[in-house]
Amino acid sequence: MIAILIQSRLGSTRLPGKAVLPLGDATVLGQVIRRCKRSMADKVIVVTQDEPIADIASIEGTESSVSPSGERDVLAEMYLAASMSGADTIVRITGDCPAVSPKEIDQMIALYGESGRDIICNHSDAITGAGIDGLDIEVMSFEALEKAYKQATSGYDREHVCTWIYDNLKHSQPYFDWDFDEKLSIDTKEDYDKVFAIFENLGSEFETRDIMNYFKEKENE
Repeated sequence: MIAILIQSRLGSTRLPGKAVLPLGDATVLGQVIRRCKRSMADKVIVVTQDEPIADIASIEGTESSVSPSGERDVLAEMYLAASMSGADTIVRITGDCPAVSPKEIDQMIALYGESGRDIICNHSDAITGAGIDGLDIEVMSFEALEKAYKQATSGYDREHVCTWIYDNLKHSQPYFDWDFDEKLSIDTKEDYDKVFAIFENLGSEFETRDIMNYFKEKENE
């Protein structure tokens, strides 16, 4: 079984409440959920400490795993959600990436199955530094996540979930031919305005190539 776990929270220093901001015909988090649900995954679960985030998950017809408020141990939250899912393959998506591609999620799941690795990723700050920030996908075994949960001790590893796995287990980064370099995750008002314009111009069922073409057309205006 394959489960997508979407990490999401209300707290954000640069753009508070970004998950609940309107985007297209939903919210930022709502669009992430909808795009994940278009993939081959068997389950989509939102992982959070915040009840308003869980409410959005409910509105979008998906499960949520809500941990008690207080000091966060994101790795523990993810492990608990993964354990409850019953899945042997875990896909990690963050809730500030509403442009994530359902097609690329499926491609990553297939590549993971062929890789013989504990984890594979396509994102910008793991392994090689290549990739587009905002199209981030990580696929790992439940066993790898469990090992990280049981053995990771640093605050950094508990917060960033997969760093212990990269440091200690087998990993790889497949190549994706992204012919553009735009930040697509939402951390600031500027990021939000950029992604808002993408949804306004392309609708909500675009793929990465559509985004590439959108930015090329803007360059030629």
